[in-house]
Amino acid sequence: WVKNELDQSDIQYLVIAGNHDDSALMATIFGLPLQEKTEECYYAKDFESGKILFLDSAKATFSERQWAWLEGELAIDVPILIFIHHPPVLAQAPFMDENYSFKEMERFAEALAQNSNIIPVFCGHYHTERFVQSKHFNVFITPSTMAQIDSENPEYALEHLTPGFRVIDWGGEHVNTFVEYLWG
Repeated sequence: WVKNELDQSDIQYLVIAGNHDDSALMATIFGLPLQEKTEECYYAKDFESGKILFLDSAKATFSERQWAWLEGELAIDVPILIFIHHPPVLAQAPFMDENYSFKEMERFAEALAQNSNIIPVFCGHYHTERFVQSKHFNVFITPSTMAQIDSENPEYALEHLTPGFRVIDWGGEHVNTFVEYLWG
């Protein structure tokens, strides 16, 4: 249904799997590459401005195969953006940091440190808006298109139901990004 609706719009789109998704099913429906041994759907796409890496963190971790692929992609000296569902850093959002964080943050940081550029990383999962600056990458956490979680509360609590999305303008050497909320 989602693919049908997107295909009928004038919007160009690319997808990645999140924690509520079946990566193999997404790969089949959207015609994306699937690593059959690990059932992960990750891929790269070249653009005029550089390369975008689409990672599969549906299981809150990567297989050794995905790690090897990521490290190979990061070795190429071109401007890179990364899209991943789970933030690869703690974001001072206690409920999500404690209960639903990416399990290999240190390894992610080590992999990105091998690239000479500061890499923008775009993600969601936390149902809140955040920016986290790291030594070798900047993480832009995008709010949910459904509901936002109270990022200050150590217990699960909704902050508001206003859907949000991120606008990204990428020109290779520069990235401009901001969040919009549909109402409120």
